[in-house]
Amino acid sequence: MVINGISLPDTRIPYRHQRMDDVPHDGYHMLNSCDGILCFLGRFKIIVLNPSTRQHRILHQSDVDSFSPVTNPFQVAINFPQQQQQLGFGRDLVTKRLKIVKVFNPYPNIGPLLHHHDYCEIFTLRSNPKVFWNYIGKIPYKFDVSSPCVYVDGAIYWFTDDIYHLEKTEVIIMLDLNMEKFQSIPHPSCCSNRQRRTMQLGSLRESLCLAQQVSDCELNIWIMEKEKSPLVTWEKLYCIKLLSNDL
Repeated sequence: MVINGISLPDTRIPYRHQRMDDVPHDGYHMLNSCDGILCFLGRFKIIVLNPSTRQHRILHQSDVDSFSPVTNPFQVAINFPQQQQQLGFGRDLVTKRLKIVKVFNPYPNIGPLLHHHDYCEIFTLRSNPKVFWNYIGKIPYKFDVSSPCVYVDGAIYWFTDDIYHLEKTEVIIMLDLNMEKFQSIPHPSCCSNRQRRTMQLGSLRESLCLAQQVSDCELNIWIMEKEKSPLVTWEKLYCIKLLSNDL
């Protein structure tokens, strides 16, 4: 490189791209990351990838057809593509193991009165390749599969489906990855009279947060606080004006 007649050494570092041909990539999308580990969902398989070590593991999704009559009370054949499902990915802070959580409705075409709850399976990543999905069973909630779940500090959070939870007391559901138990948690006051489609869960400052679209030009950010009190409380952290006459 020559500048004003002075020759300077070339300090550029060439970028080297190395393709991982042994990892399937077509038809997959990333769920989320946890401690630098990535999780990808395909139609029939799940890939967990550590980019730093370039190690990966391919998991087969469980098939509802294999349910016994006890866990499949309708005793009908349901193929995987018909399921309504949502997957979460996070770490059990007690055992330090990564877990994949699958919440699903295997009976989407039977009718709204018969599937007002969802089912759950959990896969714990271990070195044993023969570990299978742990069927948790029916859970007393119906989740909004159109809204992504969020992992924060050892737990995964979902919005419930407002069509099935009309009483407005069960808006946000938490799954403790160590206890593997679901429970509803208190929600911000904005959730009481707003549709779920105007809100989205997220992670901020290692806490659960909620973005609320008040209007086309205003966005509120709420954050969950647990340190100040044993009870869950929410604080409106930001009120963002998306449009301003000053611009």
